Parts: sequence; structure tokens; C-alpha cells
Amino acid sequence: YMGGATILGKIKTGNQHFKTAVYQDISNSNTSRDHLGRIYKLVVNTARMYRVFTDVIRELQESKKVDVKNKHLFMIMLYETLYGKYQKIKGGGALKRVISDNKAYIEELVKLYDTEGLAPAPDAESSVIKRTVFVRRIIRPDGTTKGELLPHEQWEKDETIPNLFRLSYEQYKEVQEKLRQTRDYVVQGKSSCVPAYVLLRTKKPGIDIIDACSAPGNKTMQLLEANSTGTIFAVERDAKRFSSLAKRIESFGFQNAVPLQEDFLHLDPSDSRFRNVRYVLLDPSCSGSGMLEQRFFEGQSENGEDLSFQDYCEREYKKLSSSKKERVDSLSELQLSLLSHAAQFPNVRKIVYSTCSIYPKENELVIQSFLENHSDFKLTTIFKEWPTKGFPIFPGATKCLRFDPRLKETDGFFVALLIRPSS
Repeated sequence: YMGGATILGKIKTGNQHFKTAVYQDISNSNTSRDHLGRIYKLVVNTARMYRVFTDVIRELQESKKVDVKNKHLFMIMLYETLYGKYQKIKGGGALKRVISDNKAYIEELVKLYDTEGLAPAPDAESSVIKRTVFVRRIIRPDGTTKGELLPHEQWEKDETIPNLFRLSYEQYKEVQEKLRQTRDYVVQGKSSCVPAYVLLRTKKPGIDIIDACSAPGNKTMQLLEANSTGTIFAVERDAKRFSSLAKRIESFGFQNAVPLQEDFLHLDPSDSRFRNVRYVLLDPSCSGSGMLEQRFFEGQSENGEDLSFQDYCEREYKKLSSSKKERVDSLSELQLSLLSHAAQFPNVRKIVYSTCSIYPKENELVIQSFLENHSDFKLTTIFKEWPTKGFPIFPGATKCLRFDPRLKETDGFFVALLIRPSS
């Protein structure tokens, strides 16, 4: 509960998005990765009820004179009591007593303040946010799969991405434990698969590629599978993330990978190692603001009118605190620096830029600034029939792709394809 409360606090009042907060909590504590799924669901579902629980706490403090010192811990425990699998709390002390002594009153308050129908039915399965889960099968160089072969032939194939399968939540639950035990299948959202696919959809054999921000390596695996005759430079500056990345690549037996523990900005474009590099995949650090949107997308303005996706994204940026805006602005500057550095490699002809952010500041505006200073590159249309395009902030911006989390199958994502024509 304390771990969940810490994560909830970080995503609501801090500068971290959900997945970063979860994995950082696990790496910095004794929390077992086996509990990751439970923590994930508990925090996600509690966050969905955040506004309702805030009103409940205020009413309890005013009418019952209770003292709730740790609001986020109280919310986590409250969700567990009302909607958890066993509907009871292990431990809990004073906060547990507040909930148990006032449970009937709290339930009435939830009904009063839950005007949007956010509360789930009080049973284990209905408290889980059901959605489509994408699973990708990794093909080893020899075409084999080690360990147990999961029943992917029974799963629905994605119409765009090779070896990507669309599972219903019920199908996912059936193989969830096996997925944790195998390296050859990975849960990977469709939006996350698109950048590597776009980069190598049309390719020449034997070209070299730089994956500029490689860890944890899902996109690197895609590049290695699709380009077996050229070198893939997998660049990662963080020591721990690099160690995991290098071990993962080695375990699959890919011989054409060159892991580099370096800052991409410090790579020398004139280094002879990179003379054959033609493509760069750049998926830099970002706010991660798109990762939660498919779970908590509100989609309406305060007067109840439907918002366009662009209006919503722009509104969410405006609502950020000054410190969070400063962080997004700083990330935007870093992203532009990374993109500009990719253009310095003399033989690069194609760059794919992507983020899991919904903010134009990290997406269209980065591309606009880049193009203003690199007239030798141009934006290229990726998918003509894609339902959500880049926001028309500048001429040609609609050639980019956006992934609208309201469609329920993807996180909020952005992809741009930049081409430098041969002279």
C-alpha cells in the first residue's frame, strides 16, 4: 500500500509519468517484480477514482473530523476495501480504522460524488480495466523460439505489424503467467511497434542503423529481426539500462548488433564506424503523457462539449504546473538536440522520430523547429489512410502520425518520418 501511495503521489503531484514511477519504485526498493501487475492495477484504478476520493476525504474531514495525513495512502486503502479482490485491508492501523468505522457513510459519499459512473462493480474482475493487449513474437536469427511456444496461431494477427497479435483481455489472462516466463514473446503496444516498422518498411539490404535511445530494446529487437545483413548500433547512456539491453541482445543470438554505452549526443558523426549508417531511429526521453491517456481520457471540456483530440492535448499542457511545464520544455529542447545531432551523420537518409507524449511541444513543434534549421530534410507521409494525423500546426504536419488513446487500443503516441533525398 505504501508503494502504491508513493507512485500515486508521484504521478499526481510530481514530475513522473506512471510507468516510470512504477519501475523506479521497484528498482529502488525491495518490491518484487512479481507484484508489478497488482501494483499497476491498484494504482491505475485508484487514480481513476481520484476526484471522487478527494471529495470523500474532504467530506470526512469536515463532517467526521477525521485526520487523513496521507491522502494517497488512504485512497489506495479505500479502493482496496471497496473494490479489491478480497475487499479488506491487510494491516493499515489508524487509516484502516477510519475506513472500517465509516464504511457505510463512505459508500454513500462515493455514490453521491461519482457523477460520472467511475466506480467499478465490487468484484475482482470488474475492477480491472479491460482492453486489448498486443503481444509480439520475437523471431530469433535461426527462426526458432526457445521455451514453450504460446498459441499465437489462435490469436488475431495485426493487419500492419509483422508478428504482432491482438489479444482480448480474456485471452491475455490465460497466458499472462507464461508471458512472464518467456523471452520470445513481449507485451508491446501497437503504437510502440510502428516506429521500427516505418523505418524498415522499405529498406535496402546491408544498411547500418543507429537506435539512438535503445533501452529497453523492444524496438531494437524489431530492427534486428528485419535487418539481418546490416549493423544495428544500439546506443544507451544509462549503465543499468545498458547492461540489461546488452544481455537481452546477447541472449537472442543476434550477431549484427553493436551495443554502445554512450550518450548519442557524444557520438562523433565522422567516426568511421558510422560511415555506412543510413537510418536513425530516435525514440527519446519524453514526458510519457500519452501512456496514461487511454485509461484516464476525459474527452470533454468543462461545459460538457466534446473536445477534439488536439484541443484536449493543448488543454492538458496548459493545465500543467509551472514546474511540469519547465520539465516538458526542457525535454523538448533535448529532443530537438538529439534530432539535430542525428542529421549530422553525413550519410543518413532517413530518420524516424517518435514519442509517447500527447503534447505538441514534444511532437509537431520539435519537427517544425528541426525543419526550419535543416532544409535538406523533408517530412514524408507514412500511412495515407491513418485515422489520426499530426496536428496542423505548420504546413505538412499532417504527414506525421498520431495515436489517439480514445480509440482504446493504443497509448497516446507520435511518429514522424524525415527523409534526406540523395544529392
